[in-house]
Amino acid sequence: MSAPRWPALVAAMATAILLAALPTAAHADDVSDAGSEAFAQVAGCAAQSDTVLAAIVVDASGSLRYTDPDDQRVGAIETAIDSLVSLAAADENATVEASLATFAASYEQHVGWGDVAGDHADALRSEARQTLPQREDGAYTDYRAALQDAQSSLNDRAAQLDGSTCKLMLWFTDGGLDVQDAAGDGTATEDAFQSMCTPNGIVDGVRADGIAVIALALFTQDGEGSVTEQDRLRLQAIAEGTGGAETCGTAPIPAGAAIGAYLAASNVDALRATFAQAGALIEQGSLGTTIDCTGDACTDESFDFPVDRGVSRVRLVLDQDLGDSATLTGPSGDAAALAAGEAALGTAAITVARNEGLTTVDIALPQDDEAVGEWSLALGAGVAPSQVSAFYFWDATVAIVGPETGLLVGEPSIVSVAFLSKGLPIDTSVYGSLDVAATLDGEPLALTPTESGAYEATITPTGDEVPATLALHVEATATTASGTALAAVYGHADLPTAIPSGFPTVETATLDFPALTGTRESTATLTIRGADAGATSACVAPVAADQAPQGAGAVTVAADPECLDLGPGEQGTIALTLRSAAVADGLAAGTFVVELRGAGTDEVRTTPVAFSATFAQASTGAGGVGVLAALGVLALLGAALGGWILVRRRRPGAPDVPAEPADGDPVDGDTVPGGERPAKDKRKRRPRHAPAALPLPATPGGPASGDVFEPEDDSPVRQDQFFSYPFTGPRDEDPVQPLRPASARRAPTAAWPADQVPDHGPSPARRSTDAEGPAEQAQPTKGAARPTDEPIEPAEDAPLPTDDDPVPARD
Repeated sequence: MSAPRWPALVAAMATAILLAALPTAAHADDVSDAGSEAFAQVAGCAAQSDTVLAAIVVDASGSLRYTDPDDQRVGAIETAIDSLVSLAAADENATVEASLATFAASYEQHVGWGDVAGDHADALRSEARQTLPQREDGAYTDYRAALQDAQSSLNDRAAQLDGSTCKLMLWFTDGGLDVQDAAGDGTATEDAFQSMCTPNGIVDGVRADGIAVIALALFTQDGEGSVTEQDRLRLQAIAEGTGGAETCGTAPIPAGAAIGAYLAASNVDALRATFAQAGALIEQGSLGTTIDCTGDACTDESFDFPVDRGVSRVRLVLDQDLGDSATLTGPSGDAAALAAGEAALGTAAITVARNEGLTTVDIALPQDDEAVGEWSLALGAGVAPSQVSAFYFWDATVAIVGPETGLLVGEPSIVSVAFLSKGLPIDTSVYGSLDVAATLDGEPLALTPTESGAYEATITPTGDEVPATLALHVEATATTASGTALAAVYGHADLPTAIPSGFPTVETATLDFPALTGTRESTATLTIRGADAGATSACVAPVAADQAPQGAGAVTVAADPECLDLGPGEQGTIALTLRSAAVADGLAAGTFVVELRGAGTDEVRTTPVAFSATFAQASTGAGGVGVLAALGVLALLGAALGGWILVRRRRPGAPDVPAEPADGDPVDGDTVPGGERPAKDKRKRRPRHAPAALPLPATPGGPASGDVFEPEDDSPVRQDQFFSYPFTGPRDEDPVQPLRPASARRAPTAAWPADQVPDHGPSPARRSTDAEGPAEQAQPTKGAARPTDEPIEPAEDAPLPTDDDPVPARD
């Protein structure tokens, strides 16, 4: 794998999503310290992994009609896909996979995982163009759905792949947390935030799974779709751990857990340049020079910037198209025209990209004196950007090497730390300063520089319980000879330990249980290898988790078998099962101890092994129908228990809801009941469809559990025509035919007993409009409970009823 391409790949993914012209923009210098650390860690993670998995999750709430009326998020996603394809194609060893999903009240995956180097990229683009403009009618903005289902998708895909993975969630939202208030007491959204952000809750589980959440927020300050300051700070806390006075999850974020970043768009004037700056930060660039051209700084139509030894690349960002007359001049005086595409200036390689008013110029520099000195960008006649910025890169990665036999307990071992750029050692002497710090399992570790420019540490594991691995974390910052600060780089390695020969070896460093989604039990495997010297054994006693999700009750881990006998050099496994008292959301973690008995000795040594597991009460479902199904179950259960809710078909004569607006029907921009929607492009919208089949709860003497209700004809049915409400007044004269279960339709003899059929009048909404015509419905507002206008189609696998089919009798 070519490591230097991975930071660029990560940058392209985030930059592409941000690069489209959303209505507002953010300042790169507003990125918090935690966000800067997250960008560096993401690049380091990608550089050390075999596969990058990027889950692109896009808000689909109704407020997008106001915050993004021109659907420019679609172009952003397409740009992200294009960047992934081109960068993956540039390196035959690079593997990049992506998926595309939306969320509102629930999560809906539109395109699953696939390598963007193949036809999968076309599938992503096509789905983005066709689907995202339609996904702007969600009633809520449930962050839990986005986080938990993206987490599940990333983990499932990572488990299917060989080698290491770097997991990212690129999460776009335009609204604060907003969930359905089913109880009607106004606490649902606050309760949802607490369930996510309590220690060992949902967010801690995402971080423990190594998923970096990059939250990209389009937060408007006023008008429809605007958010509060608390909404902003809470989203930042979800990504980074803290946001102002708000916290989310365990704070500070534990070592080894993934840190996220928060970027909010708020300034339309600096939009495109700022998004490019954000991408440079993710790529581990540092802002070296920025000139505000709105004053007199750019009157000479040129921009000068220095380059020192140790700088591998420079990126110039201008918020205007350079046109065809711009030139770049190097320290030698040689110049090159900056047309879109690739060019050369001496031994430097230049790449120019233009994107509807934004220009980026990437300069890949040779590591020789030819590139050192003053460079100049001549803007050309008629080019007047408002801002020009230069970002500097040293493209450094950290290489950590320990002894092949592991760190021998009780004896000193040497570990080396080296810095590489493009796979070659960096000459650290060229930097004005280089500060390197290291920790071993969270404790400071001294590093000593060597003549080669690398660093060394001496590690002597001691104690009665030495873990199977020790976590070494390295951070380095540097400045150039002229004082330009370069971005921090991070390195991490789990160094295996080894106990004296004659004892078995625990080969599983940490135990990550498969996620418990709607269940209370999960099993994982511990691998142990016997010593070559003779027969040995290993035992694991039951243990309780040190950390557990709220509401999970006691969480325990038990081994089967508890003890394992091993022959010389034999490898064996112990199955460990984690159980909880109740289904919950969040993270469980702890440590169990493996007792090791050596060959020909009564001595016992112990090795602690850390374990973790993430919990989810239930997935919202890739199809996004979890909420609808739940409502259907509740409705039918109510009918069976007391006749309060009736699931019913359309009343005879009620108008169909067409799949496409008919001529003369209102479209976006026309006046509709409740006000006028923002004018978009006058295109007609196809309402989103959802399955009509709803689970049928068991009723004594009635239809069997597992049967479903389905419409009795093939007419589209509105969801708000499916559910009736409590009514004690007189009936109207319009007959109402209840839906029959699918099993009854497939087998006409399996009709309901007459005394099992609920008997209710039509819904109040229909009764109140029978005489006066259809009632007007105001456009839904964000956060308000409301019915949707989505038609529900009958199940395709069930035969439609005929007039000859029996109908349950009514009293």
